Amino acid sequence: MKKLITILLVVLAFNATAQNHGSKSNIVIMDKTGDPFYLIIDDVVQNIIPNYQLKVVGLPASYHEIKLLYTNGVIIQVKEHVTLQQHKQYTGFVNWIGGNKKLNWIEVVNINQSMYGQNVLVVQYAGKNTNTCHLCTGVNPPGQHYHPDGTIHNNYTGNGAHYPPNGNYPPNGNGQYPPHGNYNPNCVVAVPTIQPILDEMENLNFADKKMEYAKDALANKCITADQAYQIVESFTFDSDRVKIAKYCYDRMTDQIYANKLLDLFPYSGTRNEVRKYFTK
Repeated sequence: MKKLITILLVVLAFNATAQNHGSKSNIVIMDKTGDPFYLIIDDVVQNIIPNYQLKVVGLPASYHEIKLLYTNGVIIQVKEHVTLQQHKQYTGFVNWIGGNKKLNWIEVVNINQSMYGQNVLVVQYAGKNTNTCHLCTGVNPPGQHYHPDGTIHNNYTGNGAHYPPNGNYPPNGNGQYPPHGNYNPNCVVAVPTIQPILDEMENLNFADKKMEYAKDALANKCITADQAYQIVESFTFDSDRVKIAKYCYDRMTDQIYANKLLDLFPYSGTRNEVRKYFTK
């Protein structure tokens, strides 16, 4: 009997580990100014009690919208869009920069290999389809909140509530997209400059020649998201921009910032196509 119990405990522990880490990612956010915040991922509040240090575990390795909502007298909203990779921990610091709160990612490593997030509040990721609903109260009535099933309720107006104001974050339908499988794990160090490549591309008058040259010039190089932005911006037509954006993404050293390229696609169709490609 004792042996059977031991075996069951081992199986349960293995299943729990697989559930928590199988194709999942973690995020650690630390506000270096000491201001507590609510972390909102994909329009769902993750922490009921505001904190200045927070670790969220078990996030799907896909595209996410991240917001930090502060409640220290005024509401300061920090927005960030990230595409998470499998089995990675992303650590970000928040600081005052130019009079505004800025979130900067300072580390991306394999899960359990980071020195950050070891002594902070840890919460399990709450998605839109979970039963967890942290948007059911508000301190600034009137207002409404949204539930994962799509129903809309008036905010709670009782005294002593310490929850996100209004909680007005409706579901937007973002989902997980299939992996494209072209990620290059060897891209760690980017080339110091791409200016010679940009100069040569400017001298080419035909789009197909420009595309051919760009791909040849970047074939054995790694670039940053900012450098990729410059390359994609140099093309005129959306169809060409889509092709080169995908090509550049596979050679980025900092794919977490790839979503800044979406600003170059004003039309929803091509924008969504590129976004899906960026999503693991």
